[in-house]
Amino acid sequence: MVIAQWRIAAPSVCALVALGWVLAAADVVRGDSISDFAVYSNQSVFFRGPLDGGLIGSGADVTLGAGSEVHGIRAVGDFTFEGTGTGSVDGDLIANASMSGGNGKQYTGFVQSQGNIVVPKNGFIGGNVVAGGNVTFENPSTVKGNVLANGNVSVVLNSVAEKDVGANGVLTVSSGGLIQGNATYGGSLSNSGTILGSQTHAPVVAAPLVFTPLVLPAATAFSAGGANVTGGALAPGSYGDLNVPLSGQVTLTAGDYLFKDIVLGKYATLRLDLTDGIIRVFVEGDVTMTDLRVRVSDDGGANYATYDQAVANSALKARAAQSFLETHGTLDGGNNSQWFGAIYAPDEGIQFLNGDITGALYGGGHINGDTNLLGINMDRCGSGMHFVPFVVPEPATLGLLAAGVVAALMRRRRRGR
Repeated sequence: MVIAQWRIAAPSVCALVALGWVLAAADVVRGDSISDFAVYSNQSVFFRGPLDGGLIGSGADVTLGAGSEVHGIRAVGDFTFEGTGTGSVDGDLIANASMSGGNGKQYTGFVQSQGNIVVPKNGFIGGNVVAGGNVTFENPSTVKGNVLANGNVSVVLNSVAEKDVGANGVLTVSSGGLIQGNATYGGSLSNSGTILGSQTHAPVVAAPLVFTPLVLPAATAFSAGGANVTGGALAPGSYGDLNVPLSGQVTLTAGDYLFKDIVLGKYATLRLDLTDGIIRVFVEGDVTMTDLRVRVSDDGGANYATYDQAVANSALKARAAQSFLETHGTLDGGNNSQWFGAIYAPDEGIQFLNGDITGALYGGGHINGDTNLLGINMDRCGSGMHFVPFVVPEPATLGLLAAGVVAALMRRRRRGR
């Protein structure tokens, strides 16, 4: 049996209709297959330090720290942008529960929620805003698209709605607030600001898009067993524990590896020889690392590129990004680690304090980057997510199914090393 490609059922296009007018711009959902996600968790996604990456998704809440620059949000729960200062979502945002924009943050796409939406102070939303609850502008703020809410809309001092605004409840335009388009209100209008277009008392109906959470595939069935190892050049096969000491080194070649647990000591080096194909690692228990260095070769191990050198080589980066690790425990990436490829923890969570990842993170548990330091830089590279079967001959022939994952992340910023 080969597991089929992960996909999300595409949401229907919302009927953004108020009696007498229709929002001018059609909202189109982009990035709704798993292959588009940089980070996805069945539970919460929380990055206190800046996350620089692609599309972020969660079956619960998504929280990002100041300075984060991502390419879209899909959340079953709340979306919160913390802190004061720069940060952006350069794509569309759907947060089923609510959205809190964050001081100074910018959103280039649409923002939609079944609950309330807060337009960020000192920031803007470039697309349409559609809320099942209320829409509140902070002072100052701007929405460049249309605004539609089943509840109330409040356009406060120094805030601007550049197109139409519709509120099925109370529409409030405070002194110094500006609506450049038409205003429609189902309840009442309190206007001490400026409305350049028409003013219509009529029912307003908002139908924000709803994000349907992904159903992640079941964990791969396998059983590791064999000698415990501490590094060196390892052939593909089945082992006990891999425990690489401080500043130690382990070399993997193309093929499939099974381990009980993995501990990569501080300043350890993981060398990936991809000359003959991709590398996949399956771990029964936990994976722990910190300050991990990754080196990549495609010439039989004669030369190993540093992480930065591999990222600068598009062909080598694309190959390295196809690496895959599945752990049935937790993965703790520690501080300042590097990684190539997708990490899948179907039963538990994933944590990286800060580092550089060319690949993707997928978890059944929480995915965290709880740090105020340098943050996580995600680099999209690859052609999409796929699944292929594999067979491991040691300690016995096993008919195992694996998910070989390629994540494609568009890198926006990378720290030099």
